[in-house]
Amino acid sequence: MVGPASSDTLPAPAKGILEGPVGRAYAVDEPVQGPIEPPAPPPRGSRETILAALGDPLSRAILVGLADAPQPARELLRRVDVPQSTLYRRLAEMRAAGLIDVQRAVISEDGKRTELFRSRVEEVVVHLHGPTLDVKVRRRDLSAARLAELWNDVRNDGGP
Repeated sequence: MVGPASSDTLPAPAKGILEGPVGRAYAVDEPVQGPIEPPAPPPRGSRETILAALGDPLSRAILVGLADAPQPARELLRRVDVPQSTLYRRLAEMRAAGLIDVQRAVISEDGKRTELFRSRVEEVVVHLHGPTLDVKVRRRDLSAARLAELWNDVRNDGGP
């Protein structure tokens, strides 16, 4: 372990195991010069992203909660036992991964703009063929879902 640096010396570069962002450990063979970058996230909607979401209880609960109808985050928060900040962080991560999106925004009773989230995933099929893992995803078209919802509203408001 390196002690405090004096005014004319710098600490020695680190060797061994370093802890990077998000608590990940990185093996270091060479002296480290500058910040350690975490590995790049998997591409949006990739197999790794889908499998990670299915392996995480909170992500699964969000996907299931948003499967049938758009929901505000406030409603999801009632269903899951996590802090509000954790839910919003996970929603942002899942949006960035292409797993969920905002289907529409509404004005709530207290005059605030509220986003209604919806799962973009309709079906996931995972096949294990020997050494190969095949993941097939059927995605929901949120614009088509929104159009169907609008048409249904017009039909319900417009006639007997």
